[in-house]
Amino acid sequence: MRSVITLFLATAMVSSAAAQSDQDARRAGEDILKAYNQGLLQRDAKALAALYAEDAVIFSTSGPIAGRPAIEKAFAETFKQYRPNPSNLERVAAIGNDVIVTGGSRSGTYPGVGMPVHLKGYWSATDVRDGSTWKIRTETWNVAADGTAGGYFFQPAQVSR
Repeated sequence: MRSVITLFLATAMVSSAAAQSDQDARRAGEDILKAYNQGLLQRDAKALAALYAEDAVIFSTSGPIAGRPAIEKAFAETFKQYRPNPSNLERVAAIGNDVIVTGGSRSGTYPGVGMPVHLKGYWSATDVRDGSTWKIRTETWNVAADGTAGGYFFQPAQVSR
């Protein structure tokens, strides 16, 4: 009987710790995104880059961007034309105590030719604990199809034979 009670208490403690970990992960993801959105809306490339680990990599629609200095430069260049909207956090998963995976949606506007081009897409990130704070270690972006051009964001090339 004593071992059954011990097993029950141990299981309850592990379940409670996992639930707390999920709550902490969600809170960490929300905190990172709040700081990220603040940097986006202020178009502050330096503040955004500070959210990334020194050796972070962004897998963007234009290819990989590696390292905090390159990330800062990429944001600065992007902000010359791109007007971002706040990103949304839709998913968070804890991977142990020091890693979380987050994901959500994003959108913004480029000037375009003759009229603005509204882009929307999705992102995912792997965030790592760095002392008492969290840093973005990897991030991936895409651009979602908008339903025009036969379901593709860009019309596929026609091959003539």
